[in-house]
Amino acid sequence: FFSATPWGTWQGDREGGGGDASKRNRSKMSGDEAFQKQAAVILALTSNEKSGHLGKLTAEEEQVLKEFREQHREKRMTDQDLLRFLRARQFNLKKASKMLEDTCEYRKQHQPDRLLVTDHVNICKQGLGFVQGVDKMGRPVVWYYFCNHDPAQHAQAWDFCVALLEMAIRALPPGSDGVTVCFDLTGYSRKNSDIKLAIKIVQTLQNHYPERMGMTLFMNAPTVFWLLWRVIRPFLDARTSAKILFVDGSNWQDKLHSLIDRTQLPAAQGGGLAMTPSTWIDQILRAPNGHSPSRSQGGSPVRTLGNLSPMGLGSPPLPIGYG
Repeated sequence: FFSATPWGTWQGDREGGGGDASKRNRSKMSGDEAFQKQAAVILALTSNEKSGHLGKLTAEEEQVLKEFREQHREKRMTDQDLLRFLRARQFNLKKASKMLEDTCEYRKQHQPDRLLVTDHVNICKQGLGFVQGVDKMGRPVVWYYFCNHDPAQHAQAWDFCVALLEMAIRALPPGSDGVTVCFDLTGYSRKNSDIKLAIKIVQTLQNHYPERMGMTLFMNAPTVFWLLWRVIRPFLDARTSAKILFVDGSNWQDKLHSLIDRTQLPAAQGGGLAMTPSTWIDQILRAPNGHSPSRSQGGSPVRTLGNLSPMGLGSPPLPIGYG
């Protein structure tokens, strides 16, 4: 539910992603070819081998990072995390500083790192989502099933969605910045539509979780979804839009498997992980010290309880965190 586009171009978005450049060439290639091309663009965009990452900085970027580090030394942030804010604002020091200060205030007020999935067991058992598996770049995957969303549970659903994202961030491997988020819209209908929640998710992710969205996938979007998409897309900035990919068609599972190995996918998506949101939360509740199932048990190694920094496992605890 995330490009105010006329009806005629929606099918193009569904088959190859939301970038304008890819639209111009889409008529020259099949839907599958367009999908693979857009997927390659997204994977390259989110790779830490590109400029703007540690070890890949230009002399100008190094200087901006140095100034940014001095301005915010009291926050005790790593260069890796400082660079997320700089990349999100194209290394504009003033804009990156404002984004960082706004994010600090957001986390101080809302304390998202204190949200626990175990506080929303009912939402999880309804099947709204879970953290399960990793993509082919080794990043944790957050699954959301909005066919199971009840708009009357807006507040609880919001807290639960944020809790899942925070869990995935804490499970990031060293050197990685972003997680993969999958929205399976199979069975989604008008009764699940929640425009306020959709806008809130978009704005919060863009404003307070810079570079945390490594890749966002929308699967099997029905016609009713595109009405909501038309409302939401104007809220997306260009950098966020470039990381969104639509996965549908009769071979949607094959497309998905090109991005996430079958062994790391839930059974509902044609994978080998038998766990569901309900059995996942049950196992977390039974696990000692609040740990989720290990990968060998068909899950993701994500710590769900305790005072862990949202920077990722192994990072020193921070007073409020920085997304």
